[in-house]
Amino acid sequence: MDVSVIIPVYNAEPYLKQCLDSILAQTFKNIEIIIINDCSNDNSFQIIEEYRKTDRRIISISLQKNAGPGNARNEGIKAANGKYIVFIDSDDWISEDYVETLYNSIEKYNCDMVSANFYIYDDKTGQLKTDKNPKDLYKACFNTSEKKQYFLFLNNNYIWIRIYRKDFLKTNNIYFKLNKLEDSLFLWQAVIFSDNFMFIDKAIYYYRVNRTGSLTTTDYAGAYIEGLREIKNFLINENLYTHYKQPFFLFAMSGIANSFESSKLPYKQLKDIFIKLKYEFLNDRDMKFYKGQSFLLSARMYLLYFCLKYNINYVRIIKIFKFLRFGKFLRKIYNLRKLSK
Repeated sequence: MDVSVIIPVYNAEPYLKQCLDSILAQTFKNIEIIIINDCSNDNSFQIIEEYRKTDRRIISISLQKNAGPGNARNEGIKAANGKYIVFIDSDDWISEDYVETLYNSIEKYNCDMVSANFYIYDDKTGQLKTDKNPKDLYKACFNTSEKKQYFLFLNNNYIWIRIYRKDFLKTNNIYFKLNKLEDSLFLWQAVIFSDNFMFIDKAIYYYRVNRTGSLTTTDYAGAYIEGLREIKNFLINENLYTHYKQPFFLFAMSGIANSFESSKLPYKQLKDIFIKLKYEFLNDRDMKFYKGQSFLLSARMYLLYFCLKYNINYVRIIKIFKFLRFGKFLRKIYNLRKLSK
C-alpha cells in the first residue's frame, strides 16, 4: 500500500459525499481510505457505510465516544498500512491529482514531508481564492534550523495539504496531543524533527470556510494558552527553546492578534486571557519580521507589539478598533497598496 488517506468525521452530513467522491476519483489508485466516525449524531455514519459497501479500499472505524479530530486522526495513523499518510477534513474536498501530485513529489525529493498549495472556498459567498505563500518557500529544501525557523514563523499549520512519511511520524512519536490547536503542535514537531521537507507551487486542496458548525468558526482565543504552553514545553524538553524562541514569540503574536480580533468573548474574559498569555509567553520581545509577511498581519502584530512595549491595554484597543471597523480600514489600505504596485 502506497498512501493511507485519513478522514476524521463528525456531523459532516451536508459535505461528506463531496469529500468522499473527490477521494474516490483520484488518478492515483493504490490508496486505502480510513474514515473515523467520531460519534456523529447526524447521518454521517450511514453515508460512510454506503460508500464502504461500494469500494473495498474504504476502512470504517467508529469511536465509542467523541474524541475530537486529533484523537480521531491518531486512530487513523495507528490503522494505516500505507508508506505515506495524508489527512483530509470531511467538509473539504481535493482535486483528482491530489494524491498523485504529493506522492510523486515525496518520492522524487525523498523527504519526510511535502506540502502543496490550496484553494479557500467561502461557503457563505461561494467565492474561491488561492492561498498565497511567499515565493521563496518553493523549490527550496528546508533542511537547516534557520529555514525551519522561517517556516514556523509563517504559522502555516494546515496538516491536510501535506503528505508525510509514516515511519517518520511513528519513529518520532508525532501524534496529535491536544484537543484544540492540535495541528500547531503536530506541525512544530514534524518540522523540527524532520531531516528535510519541500513545498510545491500547485493548488490541489479545497478548504471550506464559514460553514455552520465548522471548527473554523470556533472562538480560539482561550485555547492559545494550552496550545502555546504545549509547544513551549516541547521546545524546552528538547533543549531547543533558546534556539526557537524568536519564531515561537512571533508565532504566538500572530495567533493572538488574529484570534483576538475575531473573538466574540466578553471584554473581561478576553482581558483575563490576554494577561495570562502576556506574562507567560510574551516576555522576550525581540521583534523581527521576515520577507513575505502580509501587510495585514504586520499591521496587527505591530499594534500588539506597541501595546506590549508601552503596557497599553491591548484588548480595549482592539475592541475600540473593532467597533470602528478598523479591520475593514486596514483591508482598504492593503487593496490600495496592491493596486499601486
